[in-house]
Formats: sequence, C-alpha cells, structure tokens
Amino acid sequence: MNELAELYTFEPDQLDDPSEKKKKRDTPMLPKDAVLAEMLQNNKDQIVCYHEHDSLLDHKEEEALSEEDRKAAWAEYEDEKKGLSQMRNAPMAFSQMDMGAQSYVNFNFAALATMSNQQLEELINQGRAKVIEATNSLKSLSPETLEDTIARVWKENPALTETQVQAIALNRQANVEMEIKRREAIYRDILARQQALMNYVQKLINNRKVQQMQQQQMALANQQYQMALQNGILGSPGMNQLELLGLYQQLHGLNPHQMGKNPGPSKGL
Repeated sequence: MNELAELYTFEPDQLDDPSEKKKKRDTPMLPKDAVLAEMLQNNKDQIVCYHEHDSLLDHKEEEALSEEDRKAAWAEYEDEKKGLSQMRNAPMAFSQMDMGAQSYVNFNFAALATMSNQQLEELINQGRAKVIEATNSLKSLSPETLEDTIARVWKENPALTETQVQAIALNRQANVEMEIKRREAIYRDILARQQALMNYVQKLINNRKVQQMQQQQMALANQQYQMALQNGILGSPGMNQLELLGLYQQLHGLNPHQMGKNPGPSKGL
C-alpha cells in the first residue's frame, strides 16, 4: 500500500507562487499514445509527469531510458508529426476547381451546350490529363512491408528501443495507407467525372450533327421549292417548314420516318 501511495503522490510545481523557483524538468518519455504526446507538448506547465505501464509491477527503473534517449525519441516524434502535417497540408497534385472538395476541370452541363466542338474537345483533353495525373500519383506511392519500415526506422534512430521503433514504423505505415486511400478516392472521382463528361459531350455532338443535317435539308428544300415555283411546277407559295421537309423527302424518295437520319447525297430536280 505504501508503494501505491507513493506512486500516486502528486506534488506539482507552484507556478503561481513568485517565491517558488521553477526547476528544470527532465525530458519526459515519448508516450505511445499520440494524443498524450500532444497533451504533453501543448500543456508543459500543467502536466508535471506521467507514467505509462501495463501493470504496476512492470515498471523497472533500470530499464528506463536516459535523458539523451528520451530527447532522441521526441525528436523522432517531431519529425514524424511534421511529415504527417506536410502530407496533410501539401497542395494536391490536381488543381482545385469549383466542383467541391474533389479536384477536376471546372464545368457544368448547362454551360457545355454553349461551347463549340473545339472547346468541348479541349475540355475532354484536360480531363484525360487529370486522369493520367491521378493514375501516376496513385502508382507513385507503393507501401513497403512492416519489416522494411522497422529496419529503416532503426537505421535512422539506432538509440531507440524496439518498442519505440515498432511504434514509429506502425505510425508510418498507417500514414502511407491513409494517403493511398485518399489518392484512390481522388482517382475514382476524377475517372467517374471524366466518363460522365465524355458521355454527355458525345450525345451533345450527335444531336448537333442531326440538327445540322436537318438545317441543311431545310435550306435545300427551300431552294428547290423556290426553283419549282419559278418553273411553274408548284403553285402554292407560303409553305411552312414541315411542308418543306415533306417536299424535300418526296423529291428525293425518302420515307417521312427517316427525318433526322443521315440523308444521302442530294439530287437535282
């Protein structure tokens, strides 16, 4: 019981006492829990010390790390945190547009109808470039085995214990897996948007071709109608567009149900 009472004795520094001279504290052990590590960093004046153990009987003073070892562990933790922060805050490899959180070329379906065929082709090419970019970004990040990561961490930090090396290696692998999943999600989103864009543009171009052919039919039918009037073949001026189309199809032997289909080469009267 005396050991328990001594273990849980709490005697914090009197920070608000001007007569109390603050002593220099030893560097604390780097905890396995990342949240606790952040608390120790952000609340240095409030957290005096901590003890991390699996059992009250497991802690042995002779196995404790030296001051240099603890500083090295904290330095490695800082490097790991900076690396993760850079990975989270780094600008994405794809330009951010006005399509929400995911990156892609900026377009909306209503605006596509007002664009020329050349502009639509350029937009599709931009989308293809984004797909290639996302593919290369995903392929460039390949996970390594836990054994390889442990070996690399140990080589970089020979002063750390096996437990610390394993914790850092697991943290690195978790970061890589998160980044791979993020890039996979970006790739799937960009690919789906590109496919939707290509399908819509294809339908739009096909409709334009049909409309263009119908306009050409109308113009030719009107021309032939005017010629027929001049030659005295027809005597009822003022035909509407449907009547002109019917006349054009009759003159060229087309079935009325073929309206909108690709017509053959026109023949003279």
